[in-house]
Amino acid sequence: MSIAKIKFKIQFILLLFTVLSNLSMFGQTAEEIKDSIAYQKIEVLENEVDTLENKNNILENTIKENKAEGFVLFFIGVFCAYWAQNSNRNPWVWFFCGIFFNVITLVVLLVRNKQDLLFNDYLKNRFKQHT
Repeated sequence: MSIAKIKFKIQFILLLFTVLSNLSMFGQTAEEIKDSIAYQKIEVLENEVDTLENKNNILENTIKENKAEGFVLFFIGVFCAYWAQNSNRNPWVWFFCGIFFNVITLVVLLVRNKQDLLFNDYLKNRFKQHT
């Protein structure tokens, strides 16, 4: 069950409890009725606080679980940017490509690097032939 469904059921039970307890309040004083309503409101607020604390714990656990993955993606982006800067390409584009399209970008980077090496070898051979 989702948290919203549980919250709805708890609120429905509290509402039902409120209605039933109000039927038994005919013999009570106004002060006792106010105290009873205040306690019911406190219970509802405590339930909402518990729900928010549970959501916060889930979020904290998710962040802890994904922290290592975030560092890996960041370092892939840094590696791509470093390679781009050394090969006269735009490092920012390659940084963000490395972060968002990490595996594809690394494959493209390897292919481009191989093409650059082959082209440089071709230029060296061509230069040697003309001299």
